[in-house]
Amino acid sequence: MKKSFLLLVFLLFLTGLQAQLSKIHYIPPITATDDPGDQWIYISAPPGVNNIKVEVKVGGALGATADSGTVFFSGTVDNFNPLAIELAQNPGNNNGWWSNFFVQSSETEMVLNKGFIVESESEVYVSVRANSDGQQYQAGALVSKGKSGLGTRFRAGMFQNQNSSHIGFISVMASEDLTQVAFNFTKNIETTGGPKTTETPLLVNLNKGESYILASQGGFGNELIGTLVTSNKPVIVNTGSASGSFEESIGGQDYGFDQIVGSDLVGSEYIFIRGNGRDGWENVLIIADQDNTEILVNGESYGTIAKAGDYIIIEGNKYSSQNPGANMYVSTSNLDNKLFAFQGTGSVYDSNFAAAANQGMFFVPPLNCSSKGDVDNIANIDKIGNKTFEGAVTFITKKNATILINGSAIETYSEVTGPTNVTGNDDYVTYIVKKLTGNIAVTGNDELYVAYFNYSGAATTGGFYSGFATPPEIVYDVELEILGSCIKQNGESNIILTAENIENFDSIRWLKENELGTFIPTGDTATTFKPTLAGSYKLEGVLECSSLNFLSNKIVVSICPTDSDQDGIIDNIDIDKDNDGISNVFESFGNAVIDLTNEESPSVKFEKDASVNNSILENGGVISSIPEGINTFEGAENGVFKSTVLAGTDVQLTYTLNFKETLNIKINDNPDESVDNNEDIISIKVFPETQNITLLDPNDNLLIDTNFDENFESEISNYTANEIIFKQNTSSSSTIDYAFFASEITGISITQKRSNTSTNGEFSGVISIQNYSIDTDSDNTVDYLDLDSDGDGCNDVTEAGFIDQDGNGMIGSGIPTTKNNGVDNIGGVTGHDYSKEPLKDANGTYFFQKISKPVTINSIPVSTTACQEGANATFSVGIETLDNPSFKWQIYNIDSTNFEPWDNLTESETYSGTNSSILKVNNVTVDMNGDKFRVLVNSDQYLCPTNSDEVSLTVFEKLPVANAVNDIIKCDDSSVGDDKDGIISSFDLSSQTTTILGDQSPDDYTVTYHISQADANDTTSTGLASPYTNSVAGGEKIYVRVLNKTSGCFRATTSFDLKVAQLPTVKSLVTVEQCDDDETNDGKSIFNLTKNESLISSDYENETFEYYTASDFNSGSLIADPTNFTNEAFNQSIYVKIITSNNCYRTSQIDIKVGASLISESFMLYYAICDDSTALNQDGIATFSSDILKEVKQKLVASDSKFSAQTIKVRFYENKEDALTNKNIINIENNYTNTTPTTQPIWASIENTELSSVECLGLKQVATLYVEPKPIANAVTIAKQCDGDSTLDLDSQDGKFPFDTSSIQSTLVGTQTNVTTYYYLPDGTLIGNELPNPFLSPSQTIDIKIELASALGGVNNPDGLCYDTTTLEFVVNDSPEAYPVTVAPQCDDGADDTDGFSEFDTSTVLSTLLTNPSTGVTQSLDKYTVSFSYEDDKGVSQTAATLPNPFNTKTQTVTATVTNPLNTDCVVTKEIKFVVNPLPLFERADNTSIVCLNLDPIPIGVKSSDSRTYSYTWTRNGTAFPTNIAGVDSSILIGLGGEYEVTAKTTDGTNCTRSLKITINESKIATVLRKDIVVKDLTEDNNNTITVLTETLGIGDYEYAIDDITGPYQDETLFEKVRPGIHTIYIRDKNDCGIAKIDVSVIGFKKFFTPNGDGYHDKWKILGIRTDFQPNTKVYIFDRYGKLIKELDPLTDGWDGNYNGKPMPASDYWFRVNLEDGREFRSHFSLVRAW
Repeated sequence: MKKSFLLLVFLLFLTGLQAQLSKIHYIPPITATDDPGDQWIYISAPPGVNNIKVEVKVGGALGATADSGTVFFSGTVDNFNPLAIELAQNPGNNNGWWSNFFVQSSETEMVLNKGFIVESESEVYVSVRANSDGQQYQAGALVSKGKSGLGTRFRAGMFQNQNSSHIGFISVMASEDLTQVAFNFTKNIETTGGPKTTETPLLVNLNKGESYILASQGGFGNELIGTLVTSNKPVIVNTGSASGSFEESIGGQDYGFDQIVGSDLVGSEYIFIRGNGRDGWENVLIIADQDNTEILVNGESYGTIAKAGDYIIIEGNKYSSQNPGANMYVSTSNLDNKLFAFQGTGSVYDSNFAAAANQGMFFVPPLNCSSKGDVDNIANIDKIGNKTFEGAVTFITKKNATILINGSAIETYSEVTGPTNVTGNDDYVTYIVKKLTGNIAVTGNDELYVAYFNYSGAATTGGFYSGFATPPEIVYDVELEILGSCIKQNGESNIILTAENIENFDSIRWLKENELGTFIPTGDTATTFKPTLAGSYKLEGVLECSSLNFLSNKIVVSICPTDSDQDGIIDNIDIDKDNDGISNVFESFGNAVIDLTNEESPSVKFEKDASVNNSILENGGVISSIPEGINTFEGAENGVFKSTVLAGTDVQLTYTLNFKETLNIKINDNPDESVDNNEDIISIKVFPETQNITLLDPNDNLLIDTNFDENFESEISNYTANEIIFKQNTSSSSTIDYAFFASEITGISITQKRSNTSTNGEFSGVISIQNYSIDTDSDNTVDYLDLDSDGDGCNDVTEAGFIDQDGNGMIGSGIPTTKNNGVDNIGGVTGHDYSKEPLKDANGTYFFQKISKPVTINSIPVSTTACQEGANATFSVGIETLDNPSFKWQIYNIDSTNFEPWDNLTESETYSGTNSSILKVNNVTVDMNGDKFRVLVNSDQYLCPTNSDEVSLTVFEKLPVANAVNDIIKCDDSSVGDDKDGIISSFDLSSQTTTILGDQSPDDYTVTYHISQADANDTTSTGLASPYTNSVAGGEKIYVRVLNKTSGCFRATTSFDLKVAQLPTVKSLVTVEQCDDDETNDGKSIFNLTKNESLISSDYENETFEYYTASDFNSGSLIADPTNFTNEAFNQSIYVKIITSNNCYRTSQIDIKVGASLISESFMLYYAICDDSTALNQDGIATFSSDILKEVKQKLVASDSKFSAQTIKVRFYENKEDALTNKNIINIENNYTNTTPTTQPIWASIENTELSSVECLGLKQVATLYVEPKPIANAVTIAKQCDGDSTLDLDSQDGKFPFDTSSIQSTLVGTQTNVTTYYYLPDGTLIGNELPNPFLSPSQTIDIKIELASALGGVNNPDGLCYDTTTLEFVVNDSPEAYPVTVAPQCDDGADDTDGFSEFDTSTVLSTLLTNPSTGVTQSLDKYTVSFSYEDDKGVSQTAATLPNPFNTKTQTVTATVTNPLNTDCVVTKEIKFVVNPLPLFERADNTSIVCLNLDPIPIGVKSSDSRTYSYTWTRNGTAFPTNIAGVDSSILIGLGGEYEVTAKTTDGTNCTRSLKITINESKIATVLRKDIVVKDLTEDNNNTITVLTETLGIGDYEYAIDDITGPYQDETLFEKVRPGIHTIYIRDKNDCGIAKIDVSVIGFKKFFTPNGDGYHDKWKILGIRTDFQPNTKVYIFDRYGKLIKELDPLTDGWDGNYNGKPMPASDYWFRVNLEDGREFRSHFSLVRAW
């Protein structure tokens, strides 16, 4: 097979020396209160590359807004043709040109899909410049820092907010998805989104391209200066003001903003160049990034910034002069302390009130000798859109350096100031060049810092175009073949590494990582390098002037991964490494878990049999931590591990596991660990370096650094290398299914790196052994790579039960590969089911791992002949084996697609026994003549077959003809048994012979008849005798054989049936009944006799019926038309013959019966009664006596003598429908209630009961029942009256009242006519037909009757006239009295004494209300009722007979009502007032709960919560404060804890009071001495601990931290895994009473050092010794042979690895230490050298 090799070329670009040049620029949006105007992006390019493609996109996710993610501009740029792209359009409303760059302050503190991202094919410069709108006269600019701007830690700078309209902001844009940004505040502050505190950082989650703006507006001191911005992934930050000012005393404001860089690129030395402004705004803003940072200005101390994030503003009077171009040198006394530096600059606006309007602010780079390179070019320095500014450029460079501007020396420009020396740093000079226009190109031959600024009117802009250095990065653009960047198995390298853009370095050198993780020189310094060893490589750029390390990202070079079966899928992920169809799982000892309970001595437990192996991993695991001893690696018995890396910068942990033999390893996510850690960098590396590991990540759980540029890429689903570097990319909703696979490795290491200084990071996974290899036949080829694992000559694929078509040991035909689609993406053969287990024996041993013997054939098949088509032929084979054999018959096929021209036979109509020792060929044809067959025989223990010799089949064409004949059919008779048994004699079989033979001669052929097919096929059988008696009831099948007398061949394919036809089954007698419904009513009717056929026979549809009037069935009595037959009067018999299709018959009889009934049309009766409902509810319904309907029945039967002559049944119904359906029969034994109102018809039916199957009814209405209406006695009432309430009532005490009855009669009768009324006293005395008026009456009820005359004539009504009755009640009542009630006011009380409620005693209210104060007589509640109307304590209106007692109420007026219950119109009311006065309302004026005994006394107090004035008194622990103590009123001064109580009293005369208790606890700063500290060091388990004893610390509530006064703090007093050295323990009182500290010594040593002069680990010493900690300790160092090499002073820097001035070799060295405290210990360490 022809092999092709792909040459991989890697280009390593070291681009950090021209920092503002970049292929990608991020522009987060900003905000303003001064309305923005036109806005522009300026893009320029260095020389050398023309027509650079540039694309400007709107920030944010595509589709989140109409603009987000879309292309805003696309074009080209080069050095001669810069771009100016307008970002906003004038809306024409003077309200600001708001855009995707400028957003209104209302859009702050929300996730934005705005801003811009600029991408280009080559590196370009980008700046953004903007004017304000209208009359604001502001302008501003920022210079994009490109990739230098990406960082994870920033501090914000901006103008000060001099008035309420000023606004400062921080704008952050994410460069990657799943970015979390934290804003940590240096002070409590009010932002546009509300208050922020130092205790609570603001956390924001962003995806790539999304932005977030934090802003603070108005109020001097309300700025975000110094705010710390951190993130878990690189972000870009714009910060500044729009507008603001550094000037406090003079009016004016301006835009001032810029893009900044992260803390890794800021420094400790800065030079500033003065502009044209005054001291008040020619300022320098310095923000400290570390505590206690001393600031030097021009070499002299200026002051110390105590806390990180605090700042100072250095006024312009600190410049070397007041002239433009003067300079200022700012540095830190400790060069490890870094600063964020911003410069305010500008000009003077020609205005009496706003001179400071012309100022700008930009971010300043630190001094660094790496800042070399040209700036070519700054586009249109004097322009912002169409507005022209005066432009100037400032320069900082080394003395005697050369600077050219647009090709001319800087000194040749007329408006140049400089070179100006720098006070405090004699190495540098500065320049300023004014009145520059157009594009500016700057070149220099040394360090160069270039900034521009321009100004016009009241506006200034500017920024630095160089000075921000970044480390180099690896960039390569190659096509990778499937094996990746690797060295082939034969040692040939397919990689060339090339370094470019290295002209600014003094030299370069190529580095390779050694086993200790250190990158050491390879000795190669050329620009190209071809690695020949697997491993990790970096390129170092060397600047002799700088101590910085300019290292590229590392590139990992691996040995190309193994693909054993050459199918295109590497062994790491190949589930079938030899393509034999057997999964590696079955061809191995299976998987195993690694018990990591003891991480340094793990063991292996196999899943297959639960056995444990301690030798495989006896080389153990190694945990290494940077810094030493602080990070942890924990394991469990199921292979689960968790590494924890503590917060810090570049903190890491590595766990290395070494194997005694090569293993297959899998690492996957721990499903039981839910913590998402998307910050840390994780790497997994395998050993030896010649091996690789593969990642499968279908759901994008991980981000991979594939091209070693520290940019982590998504959507890498399959990746292979010796080392894989990644970050997690998961959330709570992720489907986590990534896994790492490595094959045949001897070790693996897992490294976790963290650079988060605030929180710890965890990484958890599961490591397991996959497919532990076995070698069944000991041929040094493991089973999953061995095609014949047991070496018995039969390939595994066959012994597994799978198909190997070509015998090459692989499943299927040929060699499957990815190129021919023969395997899938995990190495499985396409279409094969790998879940199917290979065949195995009864003991569970797989046959492919068990040696067996083949089957022997001892009796070979022989050829055979068939004498006719359709015959069967057989072949057989004999074998010899001790096992269970299997057979497979095959047929020769020259056109077969199989590897051999033999096709397997399968069971069919043609072939049977295809899997047995005997093959049967059925129904042969002449086409089969000459067919060849063979059989393959194997056993259940040896599946490879033994092949037989081939045999052939001979076929002849013709057999005798046996023609088809008809069945023989005869009716059942009694010749044998009875005529129902289906058996008869004398079937003549021989009558069929002539038809069967046809034209064949009976001389040549013999015809015989047989009872079965088998008997017909048996040539020894002579057949049946004729005539023949059937033996099966109903008949049977007869089989015919025609035999050729000469050849002996016969045909037995014809048959016929002997059938015994059954007689019909009939019912012997059927009765038919019918009604005579004609007018004659003579008992005769017409019948359709054929309708009875189904009653006579169930098979009537297949039979013929004949009807006769005579029982002898004579033809003269045959009924011609049985469908229209008229019977003789009343009764007649008919005789029937039933004939089958086989002409067999039986007989039956039909008996006819007729009945008749009619009612006379003239019969009708009439009855009536009164409606029995109440008068007002009359419905025309009444109940009639049962005698009425009984009378109707009697008269009906008597109306026709015919009814008396028959047996009949009479029924009554309400309507015709019920009578017809015989429903709802009226029971005349009971009284009857009509259902039809007013008039009810009554129907009758008369039924002849002599008939059983039909009902012959007489049906007619026979009566009408009437219901007459009653008159209505309309209800009449008359109002109740109080005695004495009428002028006509002459006696108010007699209980009588003269009632007005004038309307009673008309109301009673209404509109009714023909009625008569009667009025009766209670004793029945008739008053008259009407009442007198007025009617003097006591309380009484009289009776009234009204009658109605009948409207019917000639109808008997047994009830008489219909009438109605009613009554009329007269009531006379008395009237009550109510007397005044007075209730005293109360103060608010109860559980809530602010709710306006109080509880009143109401026990005497009722008696006071009812008692006459003059007479003392109390009205009785038996005679009157009392009710109180009030609101309850829930605000719900209530009415009750009594008031609650106590009565909880607010101020309200209660209404009392006294009523005569007999007449509620007799009533009187009275008001009762309840008044509740409020208590004092006051509250704590502070939240003090702790007093520190070690600090000054503190005030506590209260304040009124409303506008009222109160007096106050105080007590402590129950003792009153004397009234003459100053301040004892609303506040007091306290120095002790205790229970304080303050009481407030109203001063409005109500004298209501309220008290408040205030509990003050005591605390105190800790007192800590060395006796309170217990140190355990030099422990066997390397776990150094520090314990704080708390007994004598003090009364405070303390927490503890180590080495960092800012924490983190813990409640535990124990610190574990403490690194050796001097540590500071901080004890902080949780109540802010102070922090105590004490230094602690932990004795220990480093286990190796590398004295190579690189500044890292160059010396070795005992750690934890200082002048105040065991300074008299003795240290002795010996070589491995015991020779004393060094007696080391423990107070020095340590041993440098030399002996007598000469370097000692790399080796192990031993030492002995005699500590001053009397302890002695011995151990050893390693000296490591790189040569």
